[in-house]
Amino acid sequence: MKITALGHSSFKITGKSDNGENITVITDPFDAKMLGFNFPTTEADIVSISHQHPDHNSLDKIKAKNEKLFVADTPGEFEINDLRIYGHRSFHDEKEGKERGTNTIFTYDFKEARIAHLGDLGHELNSNLVEELENIEILFIPVGEGYTMNTKAIMSVIDDLEPLIVIPMHYKTDKHSADFKDLLTLDQFYEKSGYKGESKDEIVIKDKSDLPSGLTFIPLNF
Repeated sequence: MKITALGHSSFKITGKSDNGENITVITDPFDAKMLGFNFPTTEADIVSISHQHPDHNSLDKIKAKNEKLFVADTPGEFEINDLRIYGHRSFHDEKEGKERGTNTIFTYDFKEARIAHLGDLGHELNSNLVEELENIEILFIPVGEGYTMNTKAIMSVIDDLEPLIVIPMHYKTDKHSADFKDLLTLDQFYEKSGYKGESKDEIVIKDKSDLPSGLTFIPLNF
């Protein structure tokens, strides 16, 4: 498995499905004009979209790796090339979507690791979601506040799910346009939460034995 960052909440994940074939997933592709930096032209088998906002749902530069690009953008259960994907209904705010609408959390059952991408989750997890998201080994979580959950809720979600690798996303960088001024930077999140991580260009996991034994924050450069 190889994980690289494309920016904001978008990542490229290539790993093995149950049949042993490599399959590529892109999460939450963004509109480059809105974000202020480029989204690279890339190929994928699957794109997951957590919600229909332009910084999460732009398909313009993604090409089908094989015959057809599968787009998962709703709650439900999917199986593509023997990769099981689940969409879990959640909300973009603490008021059951009344402020910012719904959000879909996606989980992907790769051979190398079970992964969850929380999208723009805006609240702590209820007991049903905690149960649905059991055995998550790699967690993509928004940490910039502003438009998503606050740091207290972030820490609660991490405690509930007990992932081995946490990949922070949806935080302010020097590349973001001024429209995202309300987001925390990664350093500001670290200061509020007490967490810390060492940035990498990519994460490579050959099998589950490559996963760390305890919670590890790994921000990815883009």
